[in-house]
Amino acid sequence: MAVPLTDTLEHDLTCHGEVVSVFNGCCDTTKPFNGILARMHPAEGYWLFKGANRGGGFGSTFGDRRVCGAFPATQPRVDRVQSVAVPGSAECVVRLGQEPPPKFEKYMCFDEAYLKTLEKMQWDRDNGVVELMPIIVGMP
Repeated sequence: MAVPLTDTLEHDLTCHGEVVSVFNGCCDTTKPFNGILARMHPAEGYWLFKGANRGGGFGSTFGDRRVCGAFPATQPRVDRVQSVAVPGSAECVVRLGQEPPPKFEKYMCFDEAYLKTLEKMQWDRDNGVVELMPIIVGMP
């Protein structure tokens, strides 16, 4: 039996007094959680960003709504070919049934500049990241 240790909402709606917050492709870092899962390219899996080191598990809340209070839960897709784009290799992903492979998509890399931006969003790099790679990768 598998039991999930962490779960991340990619889309959420919360109310704090008279303020309503909409989270699309990101999550609220001020709500209790056990690490934040960021969905990467399908062949790359997920990255688990650890929160503040309180208690056990993968960390807890961080940040402040007045500064940011949000954290990306998906790897952004990009339209233009830039040095930060990685090509999507649709041939290396297992698909159920007769699903057609998705069109060629480019994803933003989580490079040093991106991680520095996350630090400005109040994530402490010392908390760490765990890269969760897919177990099965199918080839045609």
